[in-house]
Amino acid sequence: MEVDNNSTTAPSDTTAASGNLTGGQVPIGITLATYAVVLPIGLATIALNGFVVLTLLKFKNLHTTTSAIIGSLAATDMIFGCFVVTFVIVKKVTKHIGLLYCAGNVFGSILFYVLSLELYVIVTFDRFLAVTDPAKHKTWMTMKNCKVVLSLAVAYAFVFAVAASVQVPYYWHNHCSIEKAMNKYFLYALVAHQLVALFVLVWCYLKIFAATAKRRRVWAARRQAQQQSTNQDTHKTIMKTTRMVVLIIFFSFLCQLPNTLHMILINATDGNYKALRFVRNIGLVMNGLLDPIIYTLKNKKLRECMKKNFFRSSQELPVVNLNVRRDNREKRVKQESKVVVNAPCITQQDASTSQQTTRGTQPDTKISLIAEEY
Repeated sequence: MEVDNNSTTAPSDTTAASGNLTGGQVPIGITLATYAVVLPIGLATIALNGFVVLTLLKFKNLHTTTSAIIGSLAATDMIFGCFVVTFVIVKKVTKHIGLLYCAGNVFGSILFYVLSLELYVIVTFDRFLAVTDPAKHKTWMTMKNCKVVLSLAVAYAFVFAVAASVQVPYYWHNHCSIEKAMNKYFLYALVAHQLVALFVLVWCYLKIFAATAKRRRVWAARRQAQQQSTNQDTHKTIMKTTRMVVLIIFFSFLCQLPNTLHMILINATDGNYKALRFVRNIGLVMNGLLDPIIYTLKNKKLRECMKKNFFRSSQELPVVNLNVRRDNREKRVKQESKVVVNAPCITQQDASTSQQTTRGTQPDTKISLIAEEY
């Protein structure tokens, strides 16, 4: 997903000014290879991420704040795939790069690039609170707050993309190279976004793994003292989701590394770096393709829902909201306890036995429900 700073779409950025590294058209082999790889990957990105989004929307037992952020990330990847495929086709059909084409390319590339970075930071903060302070996570990361934060992220990315695209008429000299279509200091600000996001992510995950190591030491001490930890299973569930997010972010920054190097080098030197641009373009579109694969492999609940959604099995997963299910269980327990208390022919011993049986049929609902939400 990161966004093609893309000539992803217009990889044969064209001609530049000087030197052996810069002059001349992009070799036809690189152009054809880019089209042959970028177009199929873009179509696969649209299909896979679209399927993830539909599954998250359909099954209500997946409606959590983390799933909402992951769904936003998948939607961003899907729209970026549409953007890449559209611009590849337009460039191939028209064989002419105009000012409008270049401005649209810059706008879409910067929009998805900045939005993706913001979503990585948001989902990392969500995992940070879930691991280090579950009470605050329950209070702060509500669905309402999550929607507000996501809306602000989209608005910021949109403003930043508009600011980039309005520079195109002043820096565009009849060839569309995104790195050359805007002020170099604005481009450095874009790179600074990625560096700041990387710093925040590293700091959060260091805190997360430090908190996890501390809890493991506490649990080890309790096991030696033959004491049971009531929240160990819940923490394991939270950490599974956290490890999935770490994988997503790791591969994302790995795919974006050629893009960052290209942006810096093309402004700091006179080279055009055609081979690096080709690798950059492939890395950016591969990023959007890897994300849904990681979601599916690392999230068992999502994987099961996707199977149900794909094969349209008659046996569907429960779609009842967690809060409704919890309320129904509490009402049922209260009704059963009233029946036991008001029955005149039941002894106190029988009543206690009946309550124990009732509890036995409902496995540790508090812990299981908390674990389900993560």
